[in-house]
Amino acid sequence: MTIASAREKRLFEYRRRIDKATRYILDNIDRPLSLEEIAEQACFSKYHFLRLFTTMMNESPGEFITRKRLERAAIRLIYANTSVTRLAEEYGYSSVAAFSKAFSQWFGCRPTALKTLRERLGEGDGKLQRKHGKQLQASELRVPDAPPGDPLRADEIASRVTLMEVAEFELHYLTSPGGYDMSSVWETWQQLNAHVQRLVDPLSCRWFAISHDHPGLTPAAQCRYDACVALPKDAPPLNLPTLQVPGGRFAVYPVEGPAESILGRYLEFYTLWMPQSGYEPMDFPVLEHYLAGSSHEHVRAELWAKIQPIRFL
Repeated sequence: MTIASAREKRLFEYRRRIDKATRYILDNIDRPLSLEEIAEQACFSKYHFLRLFTTMMNESPGEFITRKRLERAAIRLIYANTSVTRLAEEYGYSSVAAFSKAFSQWFGCRPTALKTLRERLGEGDGKLQRKHGKQLQASELRVPDAPPGDPLRADEIASRVTLMEVAEFELHYLTSPGGYDMSSVWETWQQLNAHVQRLVDPLSCRWFAISHDHPGLTPAAQCRYDACVALPKDAPPLNLPTLQVPGGRFAVYPVEGPAESILGRYLEFYTLWMPQSGYEPMDFPVLEHYLAGSSHEHVRAELWAKIQPIRFL
């Protein structure tokens, strides 16, 4: 083994272990988490883990936890009309006031402003804007020029959504080192395909992607993208990280078009279907299931959103 390949192997192992800790955080985001508990998932001491995580993720574990709780709360405010009281309770804040304060400090606006998108959004007075230069734009959070209550368009979107019960299944994945940057995404897919081709016919597999973060809410440097494959049951072992997709009910929405148009398809699905559906999104990222004929230039896919019946306080 060359020095370069040995270094790459060590880096891959570090990334795998940090990613395992990250997934543990996201799976337990609605309860208190200690640094020791998270570090144990990555098999590092808490001091070594803290340095590694901060270096590789561009934020500390505490900052990551706070940001993901607030981003998930924002998504449910915008797309599921979830009450501020319920979000404060579910994400572990001692009171609505404490939640609203943390939300305003990060996004630069009150939760109700983001919920309606009719009041002033953050204009540089939140950490998201000051530290990361990310401005909140209504056009990145809802379908541009289409009110959420547009009945004709909402009916047309609803006619294309199907509900599907999915059994738990396993994905192997590679993470794009450049997040949502298209050249990095494409290179990651080429690497994943090369791994798979050594074992099985790629046509026997199902291909997915997970875009973990909402680009309208998350700084570009923190956006994470995984290229994923579901292998046939009789496939030999693939030496890549794995994650479990939980079973349950998913809403499935077909999308097609240039890669840069897919964000708009996400927005119309969440803006025009979700609030009227009687369901709300669960804390699991949307899966992009790629269909035959999908390519780097032209995407053919289904958005799989894990859902549950909306709960009222």
